[in-house]
Amino acid sequence: MEIYGKREKYDTPCFSFRKNPEGKITIIPKGKPDMDYFSMAEMEEMARLVEIYADEFVTSEDMSKASHSEIPVMDNFSLL
Repeated sequence: MEIYGKREKYDTPCFSFRKNPEGKITIIPKGKPDMDYFSMAEMEEMARLVEIYADEFVTSEDMSKASHSEIPVMDNFSLL
């Protein structure tokens, strides 16, 4: 994507990138997300991904692949 090639200087009203002394890039949010946009299943999946992947040894590529995997859909009958 275009933003990754320019990320050291990329700055938007929503986020910016910051490079630390070790050369790692961190995304800096500039506000709070509208959580009403997400379903409960999506919020639970995001929490699960943070628990699993929020570690220094996990790459952004690993996290991106995991975050784009399909979220299982529960039907009404599975609750009976």
